[in-house]
Amino acid sequence: MAAQSNPGVLSRTRSDLGSDLLRDPYPTRPTKSDRIAPEGFAMPNSNLTSLSAPASDRFAGLATGDRTAVAVVPEHVNLRDVSIPRTRVPAQSPRAFVAELAAQSLQHRAVNHPYLNAVGLGELPDMRWALADFGQQYHGYSKDFPCYLTAVISRLSDPRHRAGLMENLTEESGIYETEELSELGEVGIEPEWIVGQPHPQLFKRFCKAMGLKDQDLDSELDQIVIWREMFMNLLSSGTPAEAVGALGLGTENIVSTIYKPFSRAVATIPELSARDTVFFPLHTAVDDHHQETLQAISADLARDEASRHQLRRGMLKALSLRSVFWDWMYRRALDPQKADQVL
Repeated sequence: MAAQSNPGVLSRTRSDLGSDLLRDPYPTRPTKSDRIAPEGFAMPNSNLTSLSAPASDRFAGLATGDRTAVAVVPEHVNLRDVSIPRTRVPAQSPRAFVAELAAQSLQHRAVNHPYLNAVGLGELPDMRWALADFGQQYHGYSKDFPCYLTAVISRLSDPRHRAGLMENLTEESGIYETEELSELGEVGIEPEWIVGQPHPQLFKRFCKAMGLKDQDLDSELDQIVIWREMFMNLLSSGTPAEAVGALGLGTENIVSTIYKPFSRAVATIPELSARDTVFFPLHTAVDDHHQETLQAISADLARDEASRHQLRRGMLKALSLRSVFWDWMYRRALDPQKADQVL
């Protein structure tokens, strides 16, 4: 069902912001007007005299005393070998680098974990117990997602970057554009299920439908607290590039993939309605613009080798933390009777 315009829905547009963020400020091919010429281009200064020119040409216009000062210059010097004090700009464009990192993140164990495979195929000993356990444990992490976004926003100095993530934060709060609601309607998501409902509340709705009580959700095991605190510390104390790499490439970039097994699994539980489980298709169907915004910010930050290293390191830290969580969940799901003994 296509969604109708809703007067209670805040209408927003990304057109201006999107065009700014998605423009590559660091084109792959340099121009001949670059002041520091990349390989294959000449310095645009007609007053320069080649060092391989005859000595008489090189000394033209110099006083006799001055000529002796340069007499030791070698006849052949490759200007590209001369050390110039500047930040090294990698040959690979920022967009290509970020796209490569995004592809690498999808190959990580956190995205291809045996726990996820078993959930998607329904191959755990007690699927209903496993899904309820997932709801109870994952709630402790997902309920703070708006805080994760806010932490990263506070680390960014570019107003465009902050505005881009504020768009994401607004949607996380349950406010959608009419066009987005129309797209969601095409995949069976009714506006009344999600409008005005923050995403953590949508996940809590799933938990309640699985029979979990408030006291179950408030009782957090150490493993969840450790994951949440370490992730928040990464976002708050790492470099801005690390924070963006963790939340973007290491988290938002993989969301639509890691939630698909759960979408398939919850569909096999008869008592769950589409409204109860809307959290999962909401994040697998039309969550791409969150990824696009963070990848555009990543490309803006990936201007030198140091920043690229920080982006990758932040991504790997976030993926590693999630992989450890999946390891723990998998051991619990394989033997529910001994779940409380799993460390």
